[in-house]
Amino acid sequence: MKDIYRFSDPVEVEIIARVARHWIDDEVLDLDRVKEAEAIIKAGLVLFPTRAFMVMLYSNFLWDVLDNPQVRSGTGGGAMGGVARVGV
Repeated sequence: MKDIYRFSDPVEVEIIARVARHWIDDEVLDLDRVKEAEAIIKAGLVLFPTRAFMVMLYSNFLWDVLDNPQVRSGTGGGAMGGVARVGV
């Protein structure tokens, strides 16, 4: 916990996590940068465990970033693993 940057609020966590993400091209994310963005969000969850914004931010990250096929193939399925999307 002592090595975690003290974010001022959850919005700052979101901004820094979004800046940390980097695309290699239009559809492929840099896997190392994705891991950094996830670590930033997890640090925010430690600092703001009762803030609903942080839970929504992390769930959106898992859905939007880790469910990306290029990321999933490089990280062993991501956090959503075998979950299949059903068209609505």
